[in-house]
Parts: sequence; C-alpha cells; structure tokens
Amino acid sequence: MPAHPKPFKRLRSKKRMEAAREGGCCICGDPAADAHHLRILGHSRGLGIKNGDDYTIPLCRQHHDELHMFGDEKLFLDMHGIDPVEELKKINGG
Repeated sequence: MPAHPKPFKRLRSKKRMEAAREGGCCICGDPAADAHHLRILGHSRGLGIKNGDDYTIPLCRQHHDELHMFGDEKLFLDMHGIDPVEELKKINGG
C-alpha cells in the first residue's frame, strides 16, 4: 500500500512578513501596512489554513478590512488596479 504524501509545508518567515509590509499599502501607499495572505494565488488550503508567507501583499488596515468585508479578493484587487503577481514580484525581488 503506498504511503500518504507529506503535506506541503507553507513558508513561515518573520523576515518575509517584514518585507511584505515595508513598502506600504499597495493601494494607497500608507506606510502602516499589514501583510495580507492572498487566497487567489499560492497553495491549496484547508479550512482555517492560511497561504504561506511568500504569498502576502501589503495593505493598510483600512484596505485590509475592506477586502475581507468585500469577500471577493480578485474583484477587489482588480477594482483597485492591483495585480497580485506583480506585487509579489516587487516584494520577492523578481
């Protein structure tokens, strides 16, 4: 009988979270930014499991709260002209 594959290990990194916050909110530029874990990119998730820290973008508290209340992450970012892949490239240096 084949063994079950090991679950994918999600990146957890204080350094990566700091890098995600340091450029300020990607919508308004507010320097006091949170690191928002993207839901539309990255690894498959289970209930209550966040994406890895390598899939975070900076959002100020207001825009972070608005995104969660809005519900549709892709549409919210599109409405604000944010390409999450490009934001990740800025943070990851690629």
